[in-house]
Amino acid sequence: MNIEILETTLRDGSYTIDFRFTPEDTSLIASALEGVGFRLIEVGHGLGLNAREMGKGDAAAGDAEYLEAAARVLGKAKFGMFCIPGIARLEDIDMAAELGMKFIRIGTNITELESAADYFERARKHDMYTFSNLMKSYAVPPSEFGKYAKLAQQYGADIVVLVDSAGGLFPKDIEDYFKASQDTCSVPLGFHGHNNLGLANANTLRAAECGAAVVDTSLKGMGRSAGNAVTEMVVLILKKIGYQLDIDEYKVMDLAEKYITPLIRSMKDTPISITGGYAQFHSSFLGTILEYAEKYRVDPRELIVRVTEKDKINAPPGLVEDLAAELKEEKDSTTSTPISPHSFKLFLDSGENREPKNQMKVLISEITNRKKKKCKESVLNIVLSDSDKNENYISNFIQESPLYVVGSMEISEYEFIRDLMADIKDNFDYVLLDNSIKREDDKGIVLKIIEYLKNTRLLMYNDLSVWARCVTSVLTALLGNLMEKRIVVYGNNKLAHHISYGFGDSGAHLWQPGKKSPPDRGFLTHCHAVISCDRKNKLKKDFFTQLNRVDIVIDAKIDSIDETCIDFLNQGQVKLLRPDMRSAIAGEILHQISNYNLVKNDMKRETFKGHNVISGGLIGKSGEVVVDSVSSPTQVIGIAQGNGKVRYTFNNDEKKIVEEIQAYINTEF
Repeated sequence: MNIEILETTLRDGSYTIDFRFTPEDTSLIASALEGVGFRLIEVGHGLGLNAREMGKGDAAAGDAEYLEAAARVLGKAKFGMFCIPGIARLEDIDMAAELGMKFIRIGTNITELESAADYFERARKHDMYTFSNLMKSYAVPPSEFGKYAKLAQQYGADIVVLVDSAGGLFPKDIEDYFKASQDTCSVPLGFHGHNNLGLANANTLRAAECGAAVVDTSLKGMGRSAGNAVTEMVVLILKKIGYQLDIDEYKVMDLAEKYITPLIRSMKDTPISITGGYAQFHSSFLGTILEYAEKYRVDPRELIVRVTEKDKINAPPGLVEDLAAELKEEKDSTTSTPISPHSFKLFLDSGENREPKNQMKVLISEITNRKKKKCKESVLNIVLSDSDKNENYISNFIQESPLYVVGSMEISEYEFIRDLMADIKDNFDYVLLDNSIKREDDKGIVLKIIEYLKNTRLLMYNDLSVWARCVTSVLTALLGNLMEKRIVVYGNNKLAHHISYGFGDSGAHLWQPGKKSPPDRGFLTHCHAVISCDRKNKLKKDFFTQLNRVDIVIDAKIDSIDETCIDFLNQGQVKLLRPDMRSAIAGEILHQISNYNLVKNDMKRETFKGHNVISGGLIGKSGEVVVDSVSSPTQVIGIAQGNGKVRYTFNNDEKKIVEEIQAYINTEF
């Protein structure tokens, strides 16, 4: 028995990362798929040819780039793209043919197949193997599906694909649709399933048993909404029941783990996606559902069901709003609790050039690619230039932490950043602004930036304090502890002040040359660390002639040590280093964003079951219930005493209140 698997990770899977597969990703993954045995590989924008140009999602590259990326690496496997008439143009098929594309997937809503006649003709002109993907096949009964399959054959389709766009069909349905089409047309059949009800693999198996020539899968099931049939599982399923597949199942698993697992961070089996399968609702209309669910404060799942009872093909805004209003009117007389539509949003709302505008464009593109692919938030760190540097530049280094992708820039004058402000405002989730006033003009620069970004998530921090904490932390890690350690802070500037202050009550002995003499002779016999802080007064070799032994020297203000001094220190047994700010910045970002969200979301007072609850550090009135989070509570912490303290043991009346609120949290959140 023979069957082909059409591997659609690079196309349908791109929905999961907001169409952010790059040409480099395409070459890498397509080559790997071919290497383990796949011969049909779909690439490009999730919505197919010309989708980016039509504003259907800002993919990381254009069609030609994706096709060229596949053509560069594929020899045995054929590559193709999706094509939706009305989004794609006939000339897009010509372009794809010129770049070596061998198959095309012409996708139409099943009731709109007639719109594709010219596209089939153009594809056949280029001798492309042509799929007719009848999207939302479930919108018609099996007998009518058979008629559309016959029409697709008449248009010139080489294969007709049953498409379970909402993941709501059952294996028996697959059998019925296949039989109806096999009775009316003679071309092979294929199947494309989604996993909203967890049946994508089972439906794919049933399609194979019913004679499917091609079935669609993606690595890890990566795909729109709840995803697709899982490539690595389907390979094993088909082999187990006797299909001859020249695919290495173990390498497929390794491929999925290596390239796809890091990209899958959001849960796909959400209440919304499951409801979509139940109601046979296409996720492309989710934005409309969420908009009116929020406006009328109704459960978006119930609204989905109401809409699909009227229309399984489309979700016109007028219809959705009417049904939302109707649902609200009904719900006003019930005890049902609306669920916030925001909690079900599946995606985030998708040669060198020295010109700052172009540099910023490149930075935004790269950060957007990374954040979309890895489900992280983007941060721009704006640092005020040091008084002895006066530099303006956009860094080409991008830092990643488990939650954030961070770009940075340094400025010494507002004119440099003025023309970039609109791009910054529109493309970053958070802006981290250094307010450590280092130069005379810095205050004015900071105030202008604050004014422009006042309606964004703008976070303020002190760059000098972060540098100082970084130095202190690194030194603590190197020395084990700072108690009784002898440390020289060399320099007389703001950074030196912050570092000296940072050692505070650590128990270390500090000496700042130029201000005073060593506090004891121990400094001269064994100094544990010298921290150089001042570029204007660089640390020189002569300083070390008075010290018998030094363990560590830190260039805290990069380039604050004379070059001859660096050569001298490197010849000895001294550990010479500069601060690595990555962990310090990551920690500062996490700290700032956590506090921002705490203030915005949880520093408030609400009413649960008729009782006041508080969170986020508010000092409660006596008897108010303290919970871990008002916006997303999981547990009751205690009872406020009215003086800033919280009581964790309760009298009988309080115990009843706490139990009632905890039960409410357990059932409603």
